[in-house]
Amino acid sequence: MGAKNWNVSDNSLLSRGYWADLVAQDDAVAVLAAAANAREAIDAQAWLITGPAGSGRSIAGVLFAGALQSDTADPADSAQSQAVLQGHHPDVTIVEPAGLSIGVDEVRALTRAAQSAPVQGRWQVFVVEDADRLTESAANALLRAIEEPTPHTIWILCAPSTQDVLVTIRSRCRHVGLKSPSAAAITELLIERDGVEPAMAAFAARSSLGHIGRARTLARDEEARTRRQEILRLPNALRDLPSCIEIADSLHQLLLTAVEEDLDDQDEEEISELRAGFGEGTPGMSKAKVDRMASKASKELKTRHKARRSRGNRDVLDLALLELLSYYRDVLMVALSAEVELIQAELRPAIERTAETSSPAATVRRMQAVTRARERLQANTDSKLVFEALTVELARAA
Repeated sequence: MGAKNWNVSDNSLLSRGYWADLVAQDDAVAVLAAAANAREAIDAQAWLITGPAGSGRSIAGVLFAGALQSDTADPADSAQSQAVLQGHHPDVTIVEPAGLSIGVDEVRALTRAAQSAPVQGRWQVFVVEDADRLTESAANALLRAIEEPTPHTIWILCAPSTQDVLVTIRSRCRHVGLKSPSAAAITELLIERDGVEPAMAAFAARSSLGHIGRARTLARDEEARTRRQEILRLPNALRDLPSCIEIADSLHQLLLTAVEEDLDDQDEEEISELRAGFGEGTPGMSKAKVDRMASKASKELKTRHKARRSRGNRDVLDLALLELLSYYRDVLMVALSAEVELIQAELRPAIERTAETSSPAATVRRMQAVTRARERLQANTDSKLVFEALTVELARAA
């Protein structure tokens, strides 16, 4: 929990407009910008921003927080707004779940902080990413704060849909809905914002399933593209039971190794920053002394790292299952001779071979198997067993 440096996009505030990173969300931008411009006359102190993964709901929340603190007509020209986006505005708190849920103790800490008057800006703003991860007790604690907000407090909750939030909370929030941007809109963004070559931008946008962050990763990271290829090779590699188990375990390990390496780097950086804050490396501060002073904070940080690792592992595995689901969707479209664009268009020959050797009914069964695997993953079933069971179901679906 806490603020972070968003760095919404390189030079976007100066060259592309303040709201430019909300791709193809004109209606939502109009509502948020008008509310921010209303200043003290804002018509709601609790907001719910919803949208599918990758639509930019968390970015929308942070941009809205920045616009609310703006001391100029255009937030792009405001030092207050830029401080929000850079993660160091004293009156804006970004709540980013480290683990699979947001607990009641975290929410109670927020509600206590909400009692304070703003230090620098017009509002105390709290942006709760993934508000769908609030536990029941945490949601009830937050409800009380939203029902009777302090005069200068704004709550911004972000979630996939209104159904993912406690009904009593959403009834007290003004709702702003985002949509998945089109592949064309994402392609244009990658070209203009990130300087990606057009063909690569089009591939990444189409393959991202409407997820802007995923598109950017695919466009920039060759290892990510390689992992994706390994995932999409799976449907045509399954033969017998031993091959199913071997492929499942290999793919599972490949995916987790990638995310573990990224998280290891983050963990080490945060531990170094923590120890530096307790004086490590300064004259007269021995390692033993730093260990004693940082002991409690280090334990809390390790707990946060463990929770973040669980969430990161689950997210990368779920993304792999979505890739498989999109593959079988394409197989079904080809089998039915549907005149639609393929998500995995560069794999058309393999997709056509799968469609020729499998009935539409078998493809639907495979899609159902992938959906069940996603549900098992969300239910915290052992992820390795989930992948092994899936490959067996896919092989048997015919």
